[in-house]
Amino acid sequence: MIFLAELECDAKKHRASPIVRVQIIVTNRRVDLIEEAIDIAVRVGKRLDTDQALQVKQIGGSKRILVAAPQLFEKEKPPDAPAELVRFPILCQQEQQGPTTRTLTTESGEEETVHLTPKLATGEFGILRPATAGDCAFAVGELRPELASGELIHVLPKWGIADGILHLVFASRCGMRPAVRAVVDFAANVLRAATN
Repeated sequence: MIFLAELECDAKKHRASPIVRVQIIVTNRRVDLIEEAIDIAVRVGKRLDTDQALQVKQIGGSKRILVAAPQLFEKEKPPDAPAELVRFPILCQQEQQGPTTRTLTTESGEEETVHLTPKLATGEFGILRPATAGDCAFAVGELRPELASGELIHVLPKWGIADGILHLVFASRCGMRPAVRAVVDFAANVLRAATN
């Protein structure tokens, strides 16, 4: 997830287009916006946040699928079922160390839980993405350009990880600084365009 923090502007001089300074914190850890003085969080979850101290702006859905570089299957047959993923090096977007469990589902409601030990695990998607150029497979979301170009292929297309709800979370609009309001609107527009 991406968190935008410390947004500042000179409201008197720049009401229409505030000067914004952005600090980006990338983590899968659930942060406390109020306690940690974070203005906006981009979150994906099974449910919308229900913290009454925060405002929520729903953006859309986030579909997570399994992808891999085609060269991963030059010497080995692609998996036919989720249980076969253990045969392959896996990349995972997670911050905790060690094995992980993922539940894959189909549109018809089938479920299968697999226990995996990632070859590479990090909360930073920007590190995971380039690693797919080698010999790894992993679960991700929006990679339409890479799939369209053939740089990545969809693995186990019948299966996916439960979709999440993409949403912005921020403190109350009451007393919101112009820079924060501008970034909320900007982020909502960019994220909607990217997920449609």
